[in-house]
Amino acid sequence: MEPESQSVSPSEQSTNRAAGMIGVAIAILTLIAPLAVIAYSSGGSDSLPSGGYALPQANGR
Repeated sequence: MEPESQSVSPSEQSTNRAAGMIGVAIAILTLIAPLAVIAYSSGGSDSLPSGGYALPQANGR
């Protein structure tokens, strides 16, 4: 059984190529965006303790 050959018009090829490029861009953003957010949120914040949260202060009771 041989597969039927279907001719693809040039407009369909350009549409498929554009869809592929958009898919690649979305995939790259999906991989890079979380890393960028983590790097941004973890860098340069000196007001918080190294644990990332403030411990309650004891009142001496």
